[in-house]
Amino acid sequence: MTVKMFDKKLYPDKKVVFAVGTGRCGASFLKQLLSAEKNVASSDERSPLSDTFHRYCKWYGIPVDDAGFLHHKAKEIIKDFKTKAISFESSSYLSLSVEELYSCFDASFILMVRDPLSVAESYYRKGYYAHPYIRNNPSLPPTYQESQHFHHFLGRIVPSGSEYMSWLEMSRIVKIGWFWNAVNDMVLKQFSRIPFEKTMIVRLEDFDYGQYQKIAKWIDFKTEVKEREFLRISKKHVNTNKDKDTSEIIWTENDYNDFARVVKAMSEKLGYSCDVDELKNKKMAVRLSVRTRRHIYRQISDYSKALISRIARYLKKRLLPHD
Repeated sequence: MTVKMFDKKLYPDKKVVFAVGTGRCGASFLKQLLSAEKNVASSDERSPLSDTFHRYCKWYGIPVDDAGFLHHKAKEIIKDFKTKAISFESSSYLSLSVEELYSCFDASFILMVRDPLSVAESYYRKGYYAHPYIRNNPSLPPTYQESQHFHHFLGRIVPSGSEYMSWLEMSRIVKIGWFWNAVNDMVLKQFSRIPFEKTMIVRLEDFDYGQYQKIAKWIDFKTEVKEREFLRISKKHVNTNKDKDTSEIIWTENDYNDFARVVKAMSEKLGYSCDVDELKNKKMAVRLSVRTRRHIYRQISDYSKALISRIARYLKKRLLPHD
């Protein structure tokens, strides 16, 4: 069955925007901000399986017909257009599908980035590359590997050929550094092949209210989110998206050296300084942050236990019959 693709001429005053990147870089925060705008339909990772399958095929060079992927995305966008002028989706899963989405929807793209060490430690805690990879022929796309969800396997790419053999020798944290480099590199290469005005790069470290206003102007809408609301959403996002695992991730001297080597070129492109000394300083700051957070959690836990005990004694005294 031949399916007619999305006809942009039917929606002359509508816009399609995607936020892409490695993940753990603030795209979900941007989604929450845009959800507060009355004329924006804002969503987050709407179709993990469809999107990561397309990502898998693109990364490993598997020829597929894009029609099903684009048709599924078109249905979501058309639904957005029924009530809103702008369809926005944040999804790191779409980071390798930029050219197809641009060609079909005349879409614009925001690449959200964050310093590689913070991304790597966050993904380490989420279990990236936690299981040994089983693969006899690195020149062929891998079959299923142990994962919590099938789309995790599809989305967590690995290199092929001789690069794969070098990748196997890396520690987990360095493998994630490789992932950070590979995804950002692929996005930037795709950006170079579509009109410059359709692309924007936002560093999480620079994402203040002024940056949000620039994003709104670039998308071409007048924001109704005031700075006070921006700060409220920002605080809520930070408090609800902390990694549950606060245990310290131990880096060896080889980890620092190998990680710095793997991310060096891309870090410089994106404005980060990631030599070994800089990584160690950043790691020290993260260590202090983790210890502070762990101390706060422990205090909250102790307070909660004491409060629950007091409530239980009060209820027992008030509700249970007395002799």
